Amino acid sequence: MAINQFYKPDGSNWDERLTKEAIGKRIAQRRKQLKLTQQELANILHCSRSTLANYESGAKLPSDPALFRDIVDALSIDYN
Repeated sequence: MAINQFYKPDGSNWDERLTKEAIGKRIAQRRKQLKLTQQELANILHCSRSTLANYESGAKLPSDPALFRDIVDALSIDYN
């Protein structure tokens, strides 16, 4: 899974082709593939479990591109 599936190549706003729900589903799927709990991933990202749950459910997305990159890094997702 590549970061460009989620983010515009110029690093600006979220790619409108994907919904918040689709992005959240991909985050949750990858977390589960890595056998991480929400709490374990939240600890890695230095956020609360409820914040991560909101991302995974599509209720919201990280507003800071740096946090999005942290999620991608923690889940070992290819940037290309």
